[in-house]
Amino acid sequence: MVVRRLSVGVLVFALLGVMAGCTVTGASTPSSTAPVPSSNGPTSVPVPPAPSGRLASSLGALIQQILDQGAWNAETLTPYARDVLERSVQAGSISATDYEAAHNLFVSCLAQYGFEQQWKKGVDGVYVGGPGNSVPGDGYDNALAVCSPGVSAIIWLYSVQQSNPDLYSDQFEQAVACLRRGGLVDASYTAQQLEAGLKASPKGDVPFDPFRDPVANACLASAGFTYINLDEWNG
Repeated sequence: MVVRRLSVGVLVFALLGVMAGCTVTGASTPSSTAPVPSSNGPTSVPVPPAPSGRLASSLGALIQQILDQGAWNAETLTPYARDVLERSVQAGSISATDYEAAHNLFVSCLAQYGFEQQWKKGVDGVYVGGPGNSVPGDGYDNALAVCSPGVSAIIWLYSVQQSNPDLYSDQFEQAVACLRRGGLVDASYTAQQLEAGLKASPKGDVPFDPFRDPVANACLASAGFTYINLDEWNG
């Protein structure tokens, strides 16, 4: 049995399936309405303007942008998240160690509220959430409100780093670039073709298997489209 799901890009986390009980159309991006920056932490450094169609001029600039806003996706940065991002902006990347720690904190926090979920790591090193025990109205959203703010920015930035190095702001451009790098489509394949193909059929009218090809699965999940083969998860 195969199931297509639109997820928070990790997540988003959800956090890339990354938050399986939270379903939206499209990948999450930093909030366009910047809250008042946090008063604690280092003085902001100038951030170069983002090129057209990109999230930022570099990953380091994107991290700094979130630090300057003091929030990501309308969630105020916690001291833990700020500490990780301050170290990461200096390095220009999110370390795998920090990503794993953030993911584990998220999973353990949800477990404290009675929510458990299966997770699989994609070929890009990013976890995707599968079947879980949450249902609408059972308090999962309240649990997310507690568990997400400390880790969601870290998880999302790592996903961007791993699967969207060109920092495309359009989810279909992002996915196509990833698919090209993986050798699944050629240079003539466009974001418009991918969008039309994904909308044409629940299984995707595309020149690759979004459920069983691990590269395609990871590319799509990072862009906010999670395809789950339940037979593999439950096998």
